[in-house]
Amino acid sequence: MRLNPLQMERMAGEEEYAAGRELEESGSIKAAEQDGTKIRYTVAGKPPRNVTLDRDLEIRCECDTFLSRGCCRHAVAAWLEAERAGVPESMLKHSAPRRAEELTGMILREMPAEANIRLEATLVLPDGNGREARIGLRTGDSKLYVVKDPQAFLEAMDRGTPMTFGRDFIYEPGWMHFSADDERVLKLIRKLFAARKDEERERSGRLIPLPDPFVQELLENIGETPLRVMDSEGTITRCRQISRTRLPLQFTLNLGPRGLNASARMPADFTPVTDDCAWAMTGGRLTETEPRQRTDPDDLEKPVRRAVPVPVSS
Repeated sequence: MRLNPLQMERMAGEEEYAAGRELEESGSIKAAEQDGTKIRYTVAGKPPRNVTLDRDLEIRCECDTFLSRGCCRHAVAAWLEAERAGVPESMLKHSAPRRAEELTGMILREMPAEANIRLEATLVLPDGNGREARIGLRTGDSKLYVVKDPQAFLEAMDRGTPMTFGRDFIYEPGWMHFSADDERVLKLIRKLFAARKDEERERSGRLIPLPDPFVQELLENIGETPLRVMDSEGTITRCRQISRTRLPLQFTLNLGPRGLNASARMPADFTPVTDDCAWAMTGGRLTETEPRQRTDPDDLEKPVRRAVPVPVSS
Protein backbone atom coordinates (compact mmCIF):
# COMPACT_ATOMS: atom_id res chain seq x y z
CA MET A 1 0.00 0.00 0.00
CA ARG A 2 1.23 3.52 -0.81
CA LEU A 3 1.84 5.57 2.33
CA ASN A 4 -1.17 7.76 3.11
CA PRO A 5 -1.85 8.44 6.83
CA LEU A 6 -5.56 9.14 6.46
CA GLN A 7 -6.10 6.09 4.30
CA MET A 8 -4.08 3.94 6.69
CA GLU A 9 -6.23 4.96 9.66
CA ARG A 10 -9.43 4.26 7.74
CA MET A 11 -8.25 0.87 6.47
CA ALA A 12 -6.72 -0.31 9.76
CA GLY A 13 -9.61 0.86 11.93
CA GLU A 14 -9.50 3.03 15.02
CA GLU A 15 -8.43 0.26 17.40
CA GLU A 16 -5.67 -1.14 15.16
CA TYR A 17 -4.36 2.35 14.38
CA ALA A 18 -4.18 3.22 18.09
CA ALA A 19 -2.30 -0.04 18.75
CA GLY A 20 0.22 0.90 16.07
CA ARG A 21 0.76 4.29 17.62
CA GLU A 22 1.44 2.64 21.02
CA LEU A 23 3.99 0.31 19.39
CA GLU A 24 5.89 3.27 17.92
CA GLU A 25 5.76 5.32 21.15
CA SER A 26 7.00 2.38 23.24
CA GLY A 27 10.07 1.94 21.04
CA SER A 28 8.98 -1.50 19.83
CA ILE A 29 10.15 -0.88 16.27
CA LYS A 30 13.62 -0.64 14.82
CA ALA A 31 15.16 -0.43 11.34
CA ALA A 32 16.72 -3.86 10.81
CA GLU A 33 17.99 -3.43 7.23
CA GLN A 34 18.40 -0.54 4.84
CA ASP A 35 19.76 0.01 1.33
CA GLY A 36 19.11 2.44 -1.49
CA THR A 37 15.77 0.90 -2.44
CA LYS A 38 14.04 -0.07 0.79
CA ILE A 39 14.02 -0.16 4.60
CA ARG A 40 12.99 -3.24 6.57
CA TYR A 41 11.60 -2.63 10.04
CA THR A 42 11.20 -5.21 12.79
CA VAL A 43 8.21 -4.74 15.11
CA ALA A 44 8.50 -6.44 18.50
CA GLY A 45 5.77 -8.84 19.48
CA LYS A 46 4.81 -12.50 19.60
CA PRO A 47 5.80 -13.22 16.95
CA PRO A 48 7.83 -10.20 15.76
CA ARG A 49 6.76 -8.85 12.39
CA ASN A 50 8.73 -7.52 9.43
CA VAL A 51 7.51 -4.41 7.64
CA THR A 52 9.10 -3.20 4.40
CA LEU A 53 9.04 0.39 3.13
CA ASP A 54 10.41 0.83 -0.43
CA ARG A 55 11.62 3.90 -2.30
CA ASP A 56 8.21 4.35 -3.93
CA LEU A 57 6.77 4.68 -0.39
CA GLU A 58 4.97 1.36 -0.70
CA ILE A 59 4.58 -0.37 2.70
CA ARG A 60 3.99 -4.08 3.30
CA CYS A 61 3.60 -6.33 6.36
CA GLU A 62 3.53 -10.11 6.58
CA CYS A 63 0.69 -10.37 9.12
CA ASP A 64 -2.83 -11.66 8.37
CA THR A 65 -4.48 -8.34 9.25
CA PHE A 66 -2.47 -6.53 6.58
CA LEU A 67 -3.31 -9.24 4.04
CA SER A 68 -7.03 -8.93 4.75
CA ARG A 69 -7.38 -5.15 5.31
CA GLY A 70 -4.39 -3.71 3.46
CA CYS A 71 -3.14 -2.12 6.69
CA CYS A 72 -2.28 -3.16 10.27
CA ARG A 73 -0.77 -1.93 13.56
CA HIS A 74 2.71 -2.99 12.42
CA ALA A 75 2.47 -0.93 9.22
CA VAL A 76 1.15 2.04 11.22
CA ALA A 77 4.07 1.77 13.66
CA ALA A 78 6.59 1.54 10.82
CA TRP A 79 5.06 4.55 9.08
CA LEU A 80 5.13 6.68 12.24
CA GLU A 81 8.75 5.69 12.90
CA ALA A 82 9.72 6.48 9.31
CA GLU A 83 7.94 9.84 9.44
CA ARG A 84 9.64 10.77 12.72
CA ALA A 85 13.05 10.00 11.15
CA GLY A 86 12.30 11.96 7.96
CA VAL A 87 12.56 8.85 5.79
CA PRO A 88 9.72 9.66 3.32
CA GLU A 89 11.21 13.06 2.43
CA SER A 90 14.66 11.55 1.99
CA MET A 91 13.36 8.77 -0.25
CA LEU A 92 11.37 11.19 -2.40
CA LYS A 93 14.43 13.39 -2.79
CA HIS A 94 16.66 10.50 -3.88
CA SER A 95 14.05 9.07 -6.24
CA ALA A 96 13.25 12.41 -7.92
CA PRO A 97 15.73 12.00 -10.83
CA ARG A 98 14.49 8.47 -11.51
CA ARG A 99 10.88 9.57 -11.34
CA ALA A 100 11.58 12.47 -13.67
CA GLU A 101 13.22 10.10 -16.16
CA GLU A 102 10.30 7.69 -15.94
CA LEU A 103 7.82 10.54 -16.43
CA THR A 104 9.76 11.85 -19.41
CA GLY A 105 9.85 8.38 -20.94
CA MET A 106 6.11 7.97 -20.42
CA ILE A 107 5.41 11.32 -22.09
CA LEU A 108 7.67 10.50 -25.02
CA ARG A 109 6.01 7.13 -25.52
CA GLU A 110 2.63 8.81 -25.74
CA MET A 111 3.82 11.54 -28.12
CA PRO A 112 3.28 10.94 -31.85
CA ALA A 113 6.54 10.04 -33.58
CA GLU A 114 6.45 12.95 -36.03
CA ALA A 115 9.60 14.02 -37.80
CA ASN A 116 11.32 16.77 -35.80
CA ILE A 117 14.85 16.51 -37.15
CA ARG A 118 16.25 16.83 -40.67
CA LEU A 119 18.59 14.70 -42.76
CA GLU A 120 20.41 15.66 -45.95
CA ALA A 121 22.45 13.37 -48.21
CA THR A 122 25.42 14.44 -50.33
CA LEU A 123 26.26 12.22 -53.31
CA VAL A 124 29.82 12.70 -54.59
CA LEU A 125 30.09 11.50 -58.20
CA PRO A 126 32.94 9.25 -59.43
CA ASP A 127 35.99 11.32 -60.33
CA GLY A 128 36.99 9.49 -63.50
CA ASN A 129 40.16 8.10 -61.89
CA GLY A 130 38.65 4.87 -60.70
CA ARG A 131 37.19 6.23 -57.45
CA GLU A 132 33.55 5.18 -57.05
CA ALA A 133 30.74 7.40 -55.84
CA ARG A 134 30.61 8.36 -52.18
CA ILE A 135 27.89 9.54 -49.83
CA GLY A 136 27.93 11.90 -46.85
CA LEU A 137 25.24 13.00 -44.40
CA ARG A 138 24.23 16.17 -42.60
CA THR A 139 21.66 16.38 -39.82
CA GLY A 140 20.16 18.90 -37.42
CA ASP A 141 17.03 20.94 -36.79
CA SER A 142 17.29 24.63 -37.70
CA LYS A 143 20.91 24.18 -38.81
CA LEU A 144 22.51 21.17 -40.46
CA TYR A 145 25.78 19.65 -39.19
CA VAL A 146 28.14 17.30 -41.00
CA VAL A 147 27.98 13.72 -39.71
CA LYS A 148 31.73 13.17 -39.39
CA ASP A 149 31.41 9.47 -38.58
CA PRO A 150 28.24 7.96 -40.11
CA GLN A 151 28.96 4.53 -38.63
CA ALA A 152 29.25 5.94 -35.10
CA PHE A 153 26.09 7.98 -35.73
CA LEU A 154 24.09 4.87 -36.65
CA GLU A 155 25.47 3.01 -33.63
CA ALA A 156 24.39 5.89 -31.36
CA MET A 157 20.90 5.72 -32.89
CA ASP A 158 20.67 1.98 -32.25
CA ARG A 159 21.87 2.32 -28.65
CA GLY A 160 19.73 5.37 -27.95
CA THR A 161 22.86 7.33 -27.00
CA PRO A 162 22.89 11.14 -27.45
CA MET A 163 25.49 12.51 -29.89
CA THR A 164 26.85 16.06 -29.84
CA PHE A 165 27.19 18.14 -33.01
CA GLY A 166 28.88 21.44 -32.29
CA ARG A 167 27.82 23.64 -29.39
CA ASP A 168 24.19 24.16 -30.34
CA PHE A 169 22.86 20.75 -31.29
CA ILE A 170 22.72 17.40 -29.52
CA TYR A 171 21.04 14.49 -31.26
CA GLU A 172 18.70 12.79 -28.76
CA PRO A 173 17.51 9.44 -30.17
CA GLY A 174 14.94 9.10 -27.40
CA TRP A 175 12.68 11.83 -28.74
CA MET A 176 14.11 13.02 -32.05
CA HIS A 177 12.60 11.37 -35.12
CA PHE A 178 13.43 11.38 -38.83
CA SER A 179 10.85 11.27 -41.61
CA ALA A 180 10.01 7.98 -43.31
CA ASP A 181 12.08 9.00 -46.36
CA ASP A 182 15.06 9.88 -44.14
CA GLU A 183 14.76 6.52 -42.39
CA ARG A 184 14.94 4.77 -45.76
CA VAL A 185 18.20 6.55 -46.53
CA LEU A 186 19.62 5.58 -43.12
CA LYS A 187 18.46 1.99 -43.67
CA LEU A 188 20.42 1.98 -46.94
CA ILE A 189 23.55 3.20 -45.13
CA ARG A 190 23.14 0.42 -42.55
CA LYS A 191 22.79 -2.08 -45.39
CA LEU A 192 25.94 -0.67 -46.98
CA PHE A 193 28.00 -1.10 -43.80
CA ALA A 194 26.67 -4.64 -43.36
CA ALA A 195 27.66 -5.53 -46.93
CA ARG A 196 31.24 -4.32 -46.64
CA LYS A 197 33.92 -6.94 -46.18
CA ASP A 198 35.33 -7.42 -42.69
CA GLU A 199 38.66 -5.88 -43.66
CA GLU A 200 36.86 -2.81 -45.02
CA ARG A 201 34.79 -2.08 -41.92
CA GLU A 202 37.20 0.37 -40.38
CA ARG A 203 35.93 3.93 -40.01
CA SER A 204 35.74 5.51 -43.45
CA GLY A 205 35.33 9.13 -42.40
CA ARG A 206 32.46 11.38 -43.35
CA LEU A 207 32.27 10.12 -46.97
CA ILE A 208 31.32 6.47 -47.46
CA PRO A 209 32.21 4.65 -50.71
CA LEU A 210 28.94 3.89 -52.50
CA PRO A 211 28.98 1.11 -55.16
CA ASP A 212 26.80 1.66 -58.20
CA PRO A 213 23.94 -0.68 -57.09
CA PHE A 214 23.64 1.36 -53.88
CA VAL A 215 23.62 4.62 -55.86
CA GLN A 216 20.69 3.31 -57.90
CA GLU A 217 18.85 2.15 -54.75
CA LEU A 218 19.46 5.53 -53.11
CA LEU A 219 18.00 7.47 -56.04
CA GLU A 220 15.04 5.10 -56.34
CA ASN A 221 14.09 5.52 -52.66
CA ILE A 222 15.24 8.98 -51.61
CA GLY A 223 11.76 10.46 -51.78
CA GLU A 224 11.61 13.91 -50.16
CA THR A 225 15.00 13.67 -48.42
CA PRO A 226 17.12 16.64 -49.63
CA LEU A 227 19.97 15.57 -51.90
CA ARG A 228 23.10 17.41 -52.96
CA VAL A 229 25.22 16.16 -55.85
CA MET A 230 28.93 17.09 -56.03
CA ASP A 231 30.78 16.61 -59.30
CA SER A 232 34.49 15.88 -59.81
CA GLU A 233 35.31 19.60 -59.74
CA GLY A 234 33.62 20.13 -56.37
CA THR A 235 30.57 21.93 -57.75
CA ILE A 236 27.49 21.19 -55.64
CA THR A 237 23.97 21.03 -57.07
CA ARG A 238 20.96 20.88 -54.79
CA CYS A 239 18.46 18.40 -56.21
CA ARG A 240 15.15 19.18 -54.59
CA GLN A 241 13.28 17.07 -57.09
CA ILE A 242 14.40 14.35 -59.47
CA SER A 243 13.25 15.08 -63.00
CA ARG A 244 11.90 12.18 -65.05
CA THR A 245 11.93 13.22 -68.67
CA ARG A 246 13.31 12.48 -72.10
CA LEU A 247 16.70 14.08 -72.58
CA PRO A 248 16.92 16.59 -75.44
CA LEU A 249 19.37 15.43 -78.09
CA GLN A 250 21.52 17.77 -80.14
CA PHE A 251 21.25 17.01 -83.86
CA THR A 252 23.64 17.95 -86.63
CA LEU A 253 22.78 17.63 -90.33
CA ASN A 254 25.42 17.28 -93.04
CA LEU A 255 25.02 16.66 -96.73
CA GLY A 256 27.34 13.89 -97.88
CA PRO A 257 27.89 11.72 -100.92
CA ARG A 258 25.24 9.27 -99.85
CA GLY A 259 22.69 11.85 -98.88
CA LEU A 260 21.85 13.84 -95.78
CA ASN A 261 23.66 12.63 -92.63
CA ALA A 262 21.94 13.20 -89.29
CA SER A 263 24.01 12.83 -86.10
CA ALA A 264 22.77 13.09 -82.50
CA ARG A 265 24.65 13.76 -79.28
CA MET A 266 23.71 13.96 -75.63
CA PRO A 267 23.76 17.48 -74.13
CA ALA A 268 27.29 18.80 -73.61
CA ASP A 269 26.86 18.93 -69.82
CA PHE A 270 25.48 15.39 -69.59
CA THR A 271 27.16 13.65 -66.62
CA PRO A 272 26.25 10.03 -65.81
CA VAL A 273 25.45 9.34 -62.16
CA THR A 274 25.02 5.57 -62.54
CA ASP A 275 26.91 3.17 -64.78
CA ASP A 276 23.91 2.54 -67.05
CA CYS A 277 23.10 6.27 -67.35
CA ALA A 278 19.69 5.62 -65.78
CA TRP A 279 20.35 8.77 -63.73
CA ALA A 280 22.38 11.68 -64.96
CA MET A 281 23.08 15.34 -64.30
CA THR A 282 22.20 17.75 -67.09
CA GLY A 283 21.00 21.32 -67.16
CA GLY A 284 21.71 21.66 -63.45
CA ARG A 285 19.18 18.94 -62.63
CA LEU A 286 19.27 15.30 -61.63
CA THR A 287 17.35 13.40 -64.27
CA GLU A 288 16.09 9.85 -64.56
CA THR A 289 16.44 9.03 -68.22
CA GLU A 290 14.05 7.04 -70.36
CA PRO A 291 15.10 3.39 -70.79
CA ARG A 292 15.69 3.75 -74.54
CA GLN A 293 18.03 6.69 -73.96
CA ARG A 294 20.30 4.79 -71.61
CA THR A 295 23.70 3.86 -72.92
CA ASP A 296 27.26 2.95 -72.04
CA PRO A 297 29.06 6.06 -70.73
CA ASP A 298 31.97 5.23 -73.09
CA ASP A 299 29.65 5.82 -76.04
CA LEU A 300 28.52 9.28 -74.97
CA GLU A 301 31.12 11.05 -77.09
CA LYS A 302 30.29 8.99 -80.16
CA PRO A 303 27.66 10.65 -82.33
CA VAL A 304 24.86 8.50 -83.66
CA ARG A 305 24.76 8.92 -87.41
CA ARG A 306 22.16 7.95 -89.91
CA ALA A 307 22.16 8.59 -93.64
CA VAL A 308 18.97 10.01 -95.06
CA PRO A 309 18.63 9.68 -98.87
CA VAL A 310 17.93 12.96 -100.64
CA PRO A 311 15.67 12.61 -103.65
CA VAL A 312 17.18 14.04 -106.87
CA SER A 313 14.80 15.88 -109.09
CA SER A 314 14.92 15.00 -112.78
